[in-house]
Amino acid sequence: MAQSIYEGTWEEIAAYASELKGRRVRLTVLDSVSDEEKIPSSNSLAEVLKGKVGIIEGVSPDLSTHTGEKFADLMQEKQLKRGDLS
Repeated sequence: MAQSIYEGTWEEIAAYASELKGRRVRLTVLDSVSDEEKIPSSNSLAEVLKGKVGIIEGVSPDLSTHTGEKFADLMQEKQLKRGDLS
């Protein structure tokens, strides 16, 4: 049997007792879950990420094609701010 992970309340885990009988197990007791954590959020992924991510206009979605160019631009900006370049 492959290694399996079971997570839930004791009662939910106990439902697997016959399957686990005679097997070595490791039990980790987790912190209690607050009532707020029990209620699934109704926020969509877009709402959760709003203001945290964005889209760079006019740039290929595959940024790996522009990595060297973008890195050079960032380094130049940093040096300009420090006064290393004129």
